[in-house]
Amino acid sequence: MEERYTRQEAVIGKENQKKLSQSRVAIIGLGATGSVTAEMLTRAGIGNLLLVDRDGVDLSNLQRQTLYTELDIGREKALAARERLKQINSKINITALAVGLDAGNIDSVLGGKFELILECTDNLETRFLINEFCRKNKIPAVFCGVAGMKGFVLPVEREFCFNCVFMHAKEALTCSGEGILGATVHLAASLQVKEGIDILLKNKESKLILFDLEKEELEKVKVKKNPACLVCQDQFYCLEEKEKKKSSYVIKKCKTRAAFSVRFNKKIDLSKIKKRYKVLLETPLLLVVEKEGAEMIVHQYGEVIFKKAKDYNQIEKLAEEIYSAG
Repeated sequence: MEERYTRQEAVIGKENQKKLSQSRVAIIGLGATGSVTAEMLTRAGIGNLLLVDRDGVDLSNLQRQTLYTELDIGREKALAARERLKQINSKINITALAVGLDAGNIDSVLGGKFELILECTDNLETRFLINEFCRKNKIPAVFCGVAGMKGFVLPVEREFCFNCVFMHAKEALTCSGEGILGATVHLAASLQVKEGIDILLKNKESKLILFDLEKEELEKVKVKKNPACLVCQDQFYCLEEKEKKKSSYVIKKCKTRAAFSVRFNKKIDLSKIKKRYKVLLETPLLLVVEKEGAEMIVHQYGEVIFKKAKDYNQIEKLAEEIYSAG
């Protein structure tokens, strides 16, 4: 092993460091917790990392997402993260995918032989999807969520699953909705990395961790399999959405619940969209456009957020227009 790991080896031992160097870990989401988690695992010497995120870096990210700088604004997070992480540790293998994870592509994205998947999104739909994939394929995962000054970390192996705990959750708390402190992010990421390394090294049983920085409280809760959990009965409803994802696009409430989101099955050519709609704002990765009183955020990766729209029929009509145009 390299001299760079000597201080860590003093804690976990050389044999365990060797195990980490041979491990394959996927990180889904490279925002607040994901970017910090990715940096910690890179410095810890995890030998093979997969980074997955569809979003781009914007100015509001820099307050807490310490992997990025002002020079990264407008770049895809996955690619910016890989570049920075390779500068930190050039000896490990890092693959970056600038895609959104859904039922239609999860098998191809996560189809490799991963020993661990780290969930770092703020989207309940994606969490349930990852949970089903991990349960079906017997892959351990560590889920993590933060908002304001609170957070949770849930390591999942075989005793129970994410759905056992959160099956009745309506929506995820988000940094955009609740605000966030950088300290909250770093605490959550540190706990997630510690739990992840424990799983890789097979050190201890899994428990739900809840913390509140404002009250300076941390609680560990023993979790049991929920008899009502359908995922633990091998009923994978999120994965079964795969066939629906093959259609041209899917309309749903976006994760803030304040607008509609339309996800296409292809990337959008922003240059073509500019020619057909009134442009309110333009960046390398997205356009804000307006038509018929509807304000739309058009993402290059294939998503349109309708901030202002009259009704569902208008959204469907404009979605069809954008899909055909772009």
